[in-house]
Amino acid sequence: MTEIEHRILPSHPYNRLVALTTTSAFGRSSIYNRLNYKGVAIAESLGYTEGYGTFHLMELYPLLCEFLESQGISTRSGFGAGPKPKWQTMALALHKLGLSSDLLHHGVKREVFLFRLVDNLEAYMEGRDTEPVYSNLPFSDLAAWWRERWLLPRAERVDGWREWRKDEIKRLLLLEQVKAAMYY
Repeated sequence: MTEIEHRILPSHPYNRLVALTTTSAFGRSSIYNRLNYKGVAIAESLGYTEGYGTFHLMELYPLLCEFLESQGISTRSGFGAGPKPKWQTMALALHKLGLSSDLLHHGVKREVFLFRLVDNLEAYMEGRDTEPVYSNLPFSDLAAWWRERWLLPRAERVDGWREWRKDEIKRLLLLEQVKAAMYY
């Protein structure tokens, strides 16, 4: 089901989930590079991004939006829009101001990772194989491995979770929803 449109996509041979990607927060990832299951790497490093983004200009974002709005250009976006509208808004404002889009280059490279869900990823993506061959990694096995490898040791080392209270978490979540609704 799609998150924003709340609809189920029709089944089609080309809409199968065969891989996932992510990036590290900053630079080389010490977590994803160590992630393996029974000696097999789960996350495959593909290299690094060039270091473009908007985080270093976020203080200017309201001013850039105000400038575009004064030019009759809407900067509104809704829930789930993510960073792309911010990027587009900033790039457009910089262009309209006669400034280089190179200002979006912050230089902080992030490591890019691939999580293969199928054994024949390249052949399937290139059309040489017509069906994906999903890796035989039963969820129950992965969950048990995660519990023993990560959850229990971390729960022992970092025990702040023992102080969590259901009502306080609910109150904080509701407060965040109200703030988000006010922002959009």
